[in-house]
Amino acid sequence: MADTLAVAKYLNDLWRNEHIDENGMPFDMSPSRLNHMMYFVQRESIIKSKRDATLFGGDIMGWSYGPVVTMLRNELKKGNGIQSDATLSEADQALIRGTYERYRDYPTRTLDRLCHEAFSWQYSRIGLTADEIGDAPIKRNALLIDAIHEEIRRELEEQDA
Repeated sequence: MADTLAVAKYLNDLWRNEHIDENGMPFDMSPSRLNHMMYFVQRESIIKSKRDATLFGGDIMGWSYGPVVTMLRNELKKGNGIQSDATLSEADQALIRGTYERYRDYPTRTLDRLCHEAFSWQYSRIGLTADEIGDAPIKRNALLIDAIHEEIRRELEEQDA
């Protein structure tokens, strides 16, 4: 299993390589976008592993504005960026890069919508109002349903092409 913060750092590094401010300095992915991308990477790992494994450990919480990786949120709150010396395998890097490339051009609002439409996020929000943050993790079996749904959606898209 890959180190959660190493996955987040790799995603952010991919972003920083493509996003430069007016002073020529790379800038970080927003926390919201990064958490959304972590959700998509986790879902993609279930698809690629034939429903057998998630890429990283730790909880993804179904908060009001979308999925939040608790460990990542706590790391970002420290204000020092994402600190991880762990290495990722080439296969893990390829999975993360492929997911990043699939979703990198989506506006954050679209990523919000995609996450809010996901069964796993909706299931984690049962009994909560839209304003409540919530404290329920997204369950792996609910994420599995999202992965199966996405896999079928892609197959249908391929058939229609």
